[in-house]
Amino acid sequence: ERRAPRAGRKGRTPTTMSEARGARSRSGSPSIKIKKHDDLKKIKKTGKLRKRGDTWTSRAWRERFVILHGEELLWYKSKKEKKPQNSLDLLDPSLKMKLGNGELKIQNSKKTYYFRADSNEELEKWHKELLDVRKNGVPIADDEEVESKTSRDGGEMAVEE
Repeated sequence: ERRAPRAGRKGRTPTTMSEARGARSRSGSPSIKIKKHDDLKKIKKTGKLRKRGDTWTSRAWRERFVILHGEELLWYKSKKEKKPQNSLDLLDPSLKMKLGNGELKIQNSKKTYYFRADSNEELEKWHKELLDVRKNGVPIADDEEVESKTSRDGGEMAVEE
């Protein structure tokens, strides 16, 4: 007779890798559907890169389809996938990037990711695009700009330019 393991029992040895990792799901990954015309305008670069992480379970180089969408870097297992495996917010203040040894190292407060391209020139193009996003940041929406130029009581404020 086989019994199903009891969930949440402390002191029990995990029997699968997902249990050992804490049974984290990928449901936290963003689900971006790039169908609308406005969303297509936000795509700055797409292509295949090889990626690896810094933990013992993710040290192998795996090919991923990568999209630079607005201020996010998203990667998918393949071009056919609808949901990204993961993403990075390029405007995260803790984010650090370094290009060297044929690799692009991107580190945030949680994890370090390594990317490789088929050529150093292609990797340099990706690095330049990512730096441009970080340098330019997010443009202020028209509503926010107007709101900042008026006082709280609705009266006009003097704005120096």
